Amino acid sequence: MARKVRNHPVPRDKMSENKLSEQTPKVKTHDFSVALYIRLSKEDSGKNNQNTVENQKALLEDFVKDKPDMKVVDIYIDNGFSGTNFERPAFQKMMEDAKQGKINCIIVKDLSRFGRSYLEAGNYLEKIFPFLNIRFISVTDHFDTFAVISSEDVRGVANGIEIPLKNIINEVYAKDISRKVGSAIEIQKREGRYGGGVAPYGYKKSSTVKGKYEVDEEAAEVVRYIFRLRSEGYGYCSIVKILNEKGIKSPSAYRYEKGIVRNEKGSNVLWKIYAIEDMLRDEVYLGNMVRGKTHSAMHKGEKRHYVPRSEWVIVPGTHEPIVSKELFEAVQAVNEKKAQEYKDNLEKAKENPKRDNLFKGKIFCGDCGITMGGAVGNYNSMSYYCPNYRENGAMGCVKKHISARKLEKAVLEAVQIHLKIFLEGREEIRSRNGSAEIGKRRMVLESETRDLRQKETQYQQKLSSTYLDYKDKLLTVQEYFMLKNKYQAALAELEVARKEKELLLNKMQETYGEDLELSHTAEQYFGQMVVTKDMVDALIERIEVFEKGRIHIIFRFEDEYRSLLEKRADMEQEGAN
Repeated sequence: MARKVRNHPVPRDKMSENKLSEQTPKVKTHDFSVALYIRLSKEDSGKNNQNTVENQKALLEDFVKDKPDMKVVDIYIDNGFSGTNFERPAFQKMMEDAKQGKINCIIVKDLSRFGRSYLEAGNYLEKIFPFLNIRFISVTDHFDTFAVISSEDVRGVANGIEIPLKNIINEVYAKDISRKVGSAIEIQKREGRYGGGVAPYGYKKSSTVKGKYEVDEEAAEVVRYIFRLRSEGYGYCSIVKILNEKGIKSPSAYRYEKGIVRNEKGSNVLWKIYAIEDMLRDEVYLGNMVRGKTHSAMHKGEKRHYVPRSEWVIVPGTHEPIVSKELFEAVQAVNEKKAQEYKDNLEKAKENPKRDNLFKGKIFCGDCGITMGGAVGNYNSMSYYCPNYRENGAMGCVKKHISARKLEKAVLEAVQIHLKIFLEGREEIRSRNGSAEIGKRRMVLESETRDLRQKETQYQQKLSSTYLDYKDKLLTVQEYFMLKNKYQAALAELEVARKEKELLLNKMQETYGEDLELSHTAEQYFGQMVVTKDMVDALIERIEVFEKGRIHIIFRFEDEYRSLLEKRADMEQEGAN
């Protein structure tokens, strides 16, 4: 007999909550920063049952409201996510907040809302939460990790067995759902019907026939425009730039504007190369349904993976086409031609001596901060460009381009200037450091410091000896404390004096000493006439490129370089005095 669907919220189980409240330990001084976690699977979405987001939220808030030691910090909701894995956005954010100490208690309606994977759920309950000192409560399961359960309590013993058993049942249930959903999807594919999710750009879901698409004429006109540009030989980058500069909204931005999706992140997304590339190969625009490009089967332990084209399900004529067969085939011919040209260029590049990308990972756009791309042109010459501008035009960034030769020349000049100043300053410091006056001052300070240390040692020995004499009854209590106080006072004075001398010595070292590692590096690369990868890695932290070829170099040794200049300034001031 089919189970009746409830048309009203399920009343909260007060008895369950009372039982859990009786188990919950009384916390005297510790307040719990609570996270309420709610999950609803795709299968339950839209159904009016006890697991709706509203019902879960009401139950959890009702559970917490009469507990003075609990304060709800945030509510984390994963709507439309399976419990078979923990890669859910709200769950991941909750765990990040837990690691940062923002929450220390997690409450769920029941264990199935937390997760349906026995192994992963057990790992969280038995290892991760105890490590993070997180209290975990499952309301309707009467489970609380902080509950003090007596070994004689039959209900308590049952709880210990019930948790892993329920996890196993949940996992079996999830695999069963996976099998059933997979079968339903296969039927949809063979019948030429589409499943859930948004319609491809250029289409909208039919308002009359479930699983069918209708043409969205506004977006379809953009699709036709893109196909025409490609058929005329435009590259992916050029098409993206044209669309963005014309202000034509990307699929994500268009769907957000039309209210198809509510995620604000999509509102400002520009056109991307991969979106154009996928569109220009998609047979959906010929009126064909294409399904099965990826596959997963949780009940078989198969993760999502791409499948060969030969295994795709293609059903022709399931909806109205947006582009003609002639235009689609013309575009595929351009795609094949461009792909062949790319392969030919790769082969030619292999024939030329390989040119090292000296600044890989070091060169950035000074305006948008993105890592600049490198391209090899004619005569094996390399240049750098801003990918943001190249792909999105003026909407993405400011145009900038610099040749590798020009950059190498500028870097070599800047490196040699900095190394020259450093080495000259170092020699000046060495010269002053080796003078008789400086040497004498250092020797005096070192000698005075040694004397003070020796006196401290002597007084420490006297303290020990005094205690032994007292223990052997050679001293009275009054005599012992009198000598002890005297020696401790002397030790305190000696320590203050020694630290003052050491401070002066340290300052002399800072002023007249040198960084040996940097000195070695500077000597190694000073006078070098060619930029090498080793030189760049050793000396340069970051290179920022701006308009008109202006560059800003951030050196790895900037702090040491600044320190050396300060030392020279201190020495000049001392000389003036």
